[in-house]
Amino acid sequence: EECDYLVELEKQRAYKNFLNTPRYSSDYYVPEIYKDVSTQHILTQEFIEGFPVDELYTHPQEVRDRAGMLLLKLCIHELFLFKFMQTDPNPANFYYDMKQKRINLIDMGAAHFFNDNFINKYFQVVYGAAINDKDRIIEYSKQLGFLTGEENKAMLESHSKSAMFIGEPFKHQGPYFDFGDSDISKRLLKELPVMMKNRLSPPPQEVYSLHRKLSGAYFM
Repeated sequence: EECDYLVELEKQRAYKNFLNTPRYSSDYYVPEIYKDVSTQHILTQEFIEGFPVDELYTHPQEVRDRAGMLLLKLCIHELFLFKFMQTDPNPANFYYDMKQKRINLIDMGAAHFFNDNFINKYFQVVYGAAINDKDRIIEYSKQLGFLTGEENKAMLESHSKSAMFIGEPFKHQGPYFDFGDSDISKRLLKELPVMMKNRLSPPPQEVYSLHRKLSGAYFM
C-alpha cells in the first residue's frame, strides 16, 4: 500500500483536510498534489521549503524548541483528535520552514486511521501513565490486548513501569520537557529483557506503527 502513490494521494488529501483549518494552518502545511500528472508509480506535488528537522541542531534553541513542540503536538492531535496518523517518523518527512515558522509535511504512504474503541482505551493507558495510576494502566492494557491477565508479577511491573516512563513528558510541569537530558530510552531498554521473557501475547497490531511514530517523535 505504501508503494501505491494513488493510495498515498488520497491519504495526503485526507490529511491536508485535517490541517487546513485556522487552528492548524499557521503551524503545519501539507503540499498540494497534482492528480492529473500523478500515477500509481509517480506522485507529483507542490514544492515546499524548509530544513529536515534532524538538521536543526545547529539552529538557535528557540527554533529547535518550536519544532519539537510542533512535532509532539501533532502526534497527540493525530492520535486523539484526527484518529489518523502519519506513522513514518523519518526526519526527512518533516521540514521546518524558517520563514513561516511551521512544519511542512510530506510522505503520507504510512498514514493510518485508528478506530474509536482502540483510541479510547489507549487514551486511558496514556492517562494512567501521566497520573501514575498503575491499576488503570494494567486494566486498559488487558482490554487492548497488551496483556492477557495471566502475566506474572515481573511482567506486570515491567509493563506498567515502561508505560510510566513514556508518560513522563505528559506530566512534566513547565514550558518544555528536555528530551536531550532524559534517560527514558535507557530505562526502557533495561525493561525489554523482562518483557521479552515474560510476555504471553504479542501487542495489538495497531501499536506497531503507532509506537514507531511515537518513539521517532521522542528521538527527533
